[in-house]
Amino acid sequence: MNWLKLTAVATLLMIGLCESTTQAQENTFKKPRQLWANSKLFTESPKMEFEKWLGKKPETEHKFIILEFWRTWCSACKKQTPVFNKFQKKYADDLVIISVTGETEDDLAKYDGPKKEYYQVIDKAQSKEALDAADALAKAESDNGLEDSNCNPDTSVNCKGDYIVDQQGVTEAAYGVFGWPHVVLLEPEDRVVVWEGFPLQEGYELSEEKLEKYFAVYKKLLAEKKQ
Repeated sequence: MNWLKLTAVATLLMIGLCESTTQAQENTFKKPRQLWANSKLFTESPKMEFEKWLGKKPETEHKFIILEFWRTWCSACKKQTPVFNKFQKKYADDLVIISVTGETEDDLAKYDGPKKEYYQVIDKAQSKEALDAADALAKAESDNGLEDSNCNPDTSVNCKGDYIVDQQGVTEAAYGVFGWPHVVLLEPEDRVVVWEGFPLQEGYELSEEKLEKYFAVYKKLLAEKKQ
């Protein structure tokens, strides 16, 4: 890893760590952070394997990436769409937002929520062997009383343990996503996760102020490297 990458990643991780610590202290007596996936904070992103881009593929070099894992029936996903539309328009030079779903194009055609004015992909489908293995593990956890309390039995998703058996794509599986929405922010150099969670959760928001802090630090490091 070169000097810029090492310095940039270390600095951005420190910002994320400080914010996480501060939020934890401020929210000691509040509702804990909602996280419907395995935590990947401060680790490199798993490989992103997408089946199909629904429109133009973005240029991501030297840009932060937001991955938004979502579903068409998810009301919280619909609420955050206008916020992400604003982010993508305002920070187009610094940020790419990619909306990831394991649903089909037919499912997406029936979507009646706010239009997404950012990039969309269909996740790569898992192999039958992988789905069968996940199903077996989920059943074993369920039989042992390890059902996940975050799962919503009222949705069309078969949710058991830490696994979603129906329509979970390869990238979602790599992140351990078992509920929606789940959002991660990746830094530009090594795609390390510097933020994760539900962007609209009170006390844990992914705000413009936070994004601009990340952007400013990265730009400063790039400028110093050029000197």
